[in-house]
Amino acid sequence: MGGFTDLIKGERGLFALVLTAASTVLTALGHMTIDAWRDFNLYVYGLFVFGKTATTVTGLIKGTLSPDATTPTPAPAPTPEPPKS
Repeated sequence: MGGFTDLIKGERGLFALVLTAASTVLTALGHMTIDAWRDFNLYVYGLFVFGKTATTVTGLIKGTLSPDATTPTPAPAPTPEPPKS
């Protein structure tokens, strides 16, 4: 169930689920063939995976994500300035 909640937490995942529901309704009403439904959902989820992967890779390159890609890398603690004499 954790994968499903991760899917609906983000805008891309929620949008993909809405598009899947809409295409399923159109198929049930006869406005879309099964082959068109399959291709449509293949592209929707393919773009979802591509976007998620691109976001993760970009975050890793910029250093804003940790290698496990689930938690942001904490900012380094500021170094104290030496006392002025």
